[in-house]
Amino acid sequence: MRNFVDNFVHQPGIYRDIMDGKVYQEHSTIITVGGYFPILLFWHLDGAPALKSKNMSLWPIQSFVAELPLKLRYSYKNILLSGLWYGKKKPNMQVFQESFVTQVMSLSDGFQVTGQNTPKFKLTINGQAADLVAKGPSLNFKLFSGKWGCSVCLHPGRRLPGRGNRRIYEYKSIVFPRRNHADSICYSQLAEETKQAAFGIMGTSPVHSILKIPDMLLLDYMHQVLEGEYTRRLSKWLARTCPSEIEISEADQGEISQKLRSLILPHDFKRKFRPVEEFHKWKASEKQVLFLHAGLPILKPYLPAEHFYHHSLLVSAIRMLCEDEITDHDIDIADAMLATYTRLLPALFSETECTYNSHALAHLPEQVRAHGPLILHSTFVFEAMLAHLKRLFHGSRGIPDQICRKLGTTQHASQQIRMDVQDSSTAMEFTTKLMAAPKFSTVLNLENGVCFVPPFKQEIPYIAFPIEGFFPDTQELTTCQRMVKDGQVYHGLNYVYKKNSGSYLVQFEFQHHRPGFGEIQYFINHRNKDYGVVNILRNTGFNICSIGLAAAKDPVLIEFLSSGVLGSHFTGVERTQNFKVIPCDKIAARVTFVRSDDAGVDGYVSAVLKSYQHD
Repeated sequence: MRNFVDNFVHQPGIYRDIMDGKVYQEHSTIITVGGYFPILLFWHLDGAPALKSKNMSLWPIQSFVAELPLKLRYSYKNILLSGLWYGKKKPNMQVFQESFVTQVMSLSDGFQVTGQNTPKFKLTINGQAADLVAKGPSLNFKLFSGKWGCSVCLHPGRRLPGRGNRRIYEYKSIVFPRRNHADSICYSQLAEETKQAAFGIMGTSPVHSILKIPDMLLLDYMHQVLEGEYTRRLSKWLARTCPSEIEISEADQGEISQKLRSLILPHDFKRKFRPVEEFHKWKASEKQVLFLHAGLPILKPYLPAEHFYHHSLLVSAIRMLCEDEITDHDIDIADAMLATYTRLLPALFSETECTYNSHALAHLPEQVRAHGPLILHSTFVFEAMLAHLKRLFHGSRGIPDQICRKLGTTQHASQQIRMDVQDSSTAMEFTTKLMAAPKFSTVLNLENGVCFVPPFKQEIPYIAFPIEGFFPDTQELTTCQRMVKDGQVYHGLNYVYKKNSGSYLVQFEFQHHRPGFGEIQYFINHRNKDYGVVNILRNTGFNICSIGLAAAKDPVLIEFLSSGVLGSHFTGVERTQNFKVIPCDKIAARVTFVRSDDAGVDGYVSAVLKSYQHD
């Protein structure tokens, strides 16, 4: 953790990690100047049914430490369980959160690990992530269906006539005031005294003392985009209940399911697509892959042009806010796209589609400035941990005790094993070697952080076409089928165990600042230099929105299309018989490939991100 923080370089205006966010930078600077090492937590509160046979639920308080490297930050072993409630009813949030808040405030004064040569630490909260149902009771705010139900701004919403309490949040050209912490505390005290809600705040809450409103109240990308707005759009199209009368027939749904089954995804995308006829059963990780990497090319033939452009606004903007590296300029473009998306909702669909989830999209760009890429502070990791907690008990008695005991045992097993064998040097050596074993037993470390994975062979795989840039001298040349770079594993096309995975599809740096794409055939070590032999996929220069569609009507949409930013993360490619030797340091990312019937392209490729929180 110390090495990661010391080596981390923050560049103003560029967001690669949570630690680039404005909130983290402000807190860590204050703590560091005071002579302490910062520990900043993102914490999560949510509930889930514990037993099918009884109306019992679990409500854990979980958190992760922002200063850990990505591979460790979201690891099961490093998710902190700070509170646990089990019962028939929802917990009393005042009581349940009080102990957590007390501990956080105590540690925020500074502490040091006893008996360890470590610096002085100071802990504080960087943000709270929760779905809308849990966020309201936790903060003592009204739910999104109530007046002033937004936790970020003072948009009052408008109640629709009729039965129930349906509230819409229409797009307005005026900007509604953003909440601020001082006013929110005053409103909470006023509501507590008068027993009447004030601007959506129903009273005080213990967490008001550790959360700065609204900067630390995170809108969750998983719940509000993937499970919210995106699911609402697709569900209505598939169920043929869309207000715009868009219908995807059963025959078309069968075609879409067939296309999904034929998709080739990287080997570490564990969850494969189910038929769209079962879309209501899909997990959020399935929706994420469809949303980011396949949805636009697959849905393009089935949507009217204006509706496809509108859907592309949502996908393109959120993709920009999830990138490995985001600039202030990217955030401004995404902000404009999301504003256009919400503005066009009533005209293309109906005013009933102006839900809170669609309104909340407008706050996501500013959240990226405050906390870094959306995908790094989503609740995927917490939802996965919640599912794991439910597997740690049997029967219906002593459930909290079972969970805490088994979780402590599994998370701290390595430390316990070392303590048990410390009296035997032989056993200690064996245990240390076993637990420190890398993912690959032996690798060949080359330049620029590139590693080749054995087996290494002298023979060169046969390719029927000339290879541009191949080496005339093959005496000092060996080949292999796997490479590790920047924590990502790449396969050659001839890798024996690749099965249906597509980790051989790559993006690389090409001439004239235009990215190149191709299929890796195999990797070469030539005089300790690393290369890949790539079958080139020609970059046509088209993106998913630039061909095969009728002209847009909205002037802002026309501007996005003319600038080339709408749908830009799906690039059209053509297959070729050109093969080329590419230095491995030019390989930038893996890509997904979706076949297409559009004229002039064989399909569309989309770069795979370097970090996901798969459940």
